[in-house]
Amino acid sequence: MTRGFHLRQTGASGLKALPADRVWDAVVVGAGPAGSLSALELARRGKSILLVDRVRFPRWKVCGSTLSPGARDILARAGLGRLLEEARAVPLEAILLGGGPREVRLPLNGSMALSRNTFDLALIRAAGEAGAYVLQGARASLKVLEKDRRILEVSAEGLQREVSARVVVAADGLSSGLMAQAGIPSLPSGSSRRPLVGLGRIFPPETPFYEPGTIYMAVGEEGYVGLCRLEDGSLDVAAALRAESMKEAGSPHALVSALLGRAGWPTPPEAHRKGWKGTPELTRRPRRPGAERLLAVGDASGYVEPFTGEGMFWALAGARALAPLAGEADSHWRPEILERWTGIHGRLIGRAQRYCRALAWTLARPHLTRTSLRLLGRFPSLSGPLVRRVGAPLAGPA
Repeated sequence: MTRGFHLRQTGASGLKALPADRVWDAVVVGAGPAGSLSALELARRGKSILLVDRVRFPRWKVCGSTLSPGARDILARAGLGRLLEEARAVPLEAILLGGGPREVRLPLNGSMALSRNTFDLALIRAAGEAGAYVLQGARASLKVLEKDRRILEVSAEGLQREVSARVVVAADGLSSGLMAQAGIPSLPSGSSRRPLVGLGRIFPPETPFYEPGTIYMAVGEEGYVGLCRLEDGSLDVAAALRAESMKEAGSPHALVSALLGRAGWPTPPEAHRKGWKGTPELTRRPRRPGAERLLAVGDASGYVEPFTGEGMFWALAGARALAPLAGEADSHWRPEILERWTGIHGRLIGRAQRYCRALAWTLARPHLTRTSLRLLGRFPSLSGPLVRRVGAPLAGPA
């Protein structure tokens, strides 16, 4: 294959150009960070890889756009250490918590902000340059499971093609369609006292007050909202909010404005009150992260309401850890491959997700949140363990 060529393949024309009767070593469905890095790592191992996504890039999605020290460490291990510098990612120096009795400023060590438009496209390009065939604007669904392969139906603009893969990587996000089709739906956890949904919006650079280098996070009983400047000066707003609170407020814009107002911060311009995008309930988990010849990674393998930057770290770390197993599965599937992935996934990401569950438990209780903010305001040194734990680099190989 000619490197770099595949980035031009979109929609029905790209689907028609797929090599006929080919059995791919792996088909990766979903070209977010988890899917693109999985495709990149597998292509580097000499595997034939088809990377499929239903949208065309660049595209924006609801996300805090924060890359933690752990995420940066994974990129460096993957040979992509210069990606953030070349994309002009914004160094983040602090997180400012508001909504309690006072503002609390906590230092951030090594985190950066980069728009998903820029970051995801850079990872897709890297996967294509490594040899993956990138097909944008096409949907993939599971069909039959045969002895040595899975059959998928890939469709675009009214055209359908069957595609064979020795292993399928489900990187298609929250409420993964592939996992549901395999009989392993990603269900709301039920452990949260107040299930939250994600909400996001990009505001133009002219939006005043909010300075580059700081994450502003307003916390309240209804959830929390974070804001940070991106590489082009625009303002990324990402929130985790109670759906019932949004109904009571009348609109996402009204609820976000109320939370920011209580923190004493400016509300987003009323002229941009429309255009908010949402997500399903954030804390979700399938019974297991895969099935026969199907391995889930990123949000598709389970997601916990984040604090700041963990979701991107989980996606990238999971992709790096999954690639060797997916590479084994293409030649001969054994049940222990899924067992090993379940164990690796739990060790690699489970501890970090438990930490986020503890934070979510605290944030769900306004009196504990107010007490915590008061203590951090009086004793800033207490924030050290918190800051170090948020998306910290891995201690071992990944």
